[in-house]
Amino acid sequence: MATCIEVAKKAGVSRQTVSRVINNSPNVTEETRRKVLQAIEELSYHPNMLARALKSAKSHSIGFIISDPLNPFFIKVASSLQVKLSKQNYNLVLLFGHESILDEEQFFHYMYEQQVDLILFTPSTYNSKLEETIRAHQTPVIQLFRSLYDNLNSITINDRHGTYLATADLLKNGHKKIVLLEPSYEFDTGRVSGFKDALAEYGVPYEDWMYLDLPSAPEESESVLIERLNKYQPTAIIPVSKSVETLTLTTLDARNIKLYEQMSLVFYDDNEIADLLKITAIGHDIDAITDSIIFHLFTYLDDPQITFRDTIEPELLRRGSIRKL
Repeated sequence: MATCIEVAKKAGVSRQTVSRVINNSPNVTEETRRKVLQAIEELSYHPNMLARALKSAKSHSIGFIISDPLNPFFIKVASSLQVKLSKQNYNLVLLFGHESILDEEQFFHYMYEQQVDLILFTPSTYNSKLEETIRAHQTPVIQLFRSLYDNLNSITINDRHGTYLATADLLKNGHKKIVLLEPSYEFDTGRVSGFKDALAEYGVPYEDWMYLDLPSAPEESESVLIERLNKYQPTAIIPVSKSVETLTLTTLDARNIKLYEQMSLVFYDDNEIADLLKITAIGHDIDAITDSIIFHLFTYLDDPQITFRDTIEPELLRRGSIRKL
């Protein structure tokens, strides 16, 4: 009997693309769709993987622990997943944390009580106690967007390359005094490495002031940012996360620093504010991301022994927020 991998190989595409065609996703060109369907017909492939997964399911529910309910990216992913899972007679159980280890521990226990068939979560930081809890249960778990547990499968975004793209676009336009702003994390996001990659490629020395991990208190964050602006007078900023982007815009406005004319911005994570203000941003193909999640999710349910580390590439959405120097 033919497999999904054999279909992908014959059509010259990835397994995720085969899954998109099977699920009738719009994020596939007609030419690619034709090749996959032709391969399916020639190999007499019957995609029974999903049927087997559904048959063995206990609750037809998937748990999704969202670490940041204020981040539009997570909301878009959850909304897309809910639509796609409902078409497969599955429910999505959502819980909203606040980058909290205690929230994660409590939420995992709740998911186990609900007997969900699989748990999706974005870890806030590594937690040995939580790792022991996960190991003690049979419920499959997939890390989304951060991979902090070596023994868990993961689907991540290449944040290092995304930050490289944002920084390189600023450098191409003559900016050399750039600040990368991040919330304070207890793990390496990879973004600083991408920032340094671009600087090195364009021959611009990295200096410590160019990276700022902001404290959690808004007033303290604003004070630190203002100090950095006054002392080093950067011409461009790359703020990461919705809260940091909002802080950047309000601080620039309070200091009467005009966007476009005096300060160029590239947001990390496209959102409605970036679209409204025509700010260049690092974007993510939500449909492609949720297609990947759906594919790996049902593959995992079908074969609990499978291991995977899928990485999805972001894209640069150029708008009018970068001034050429």
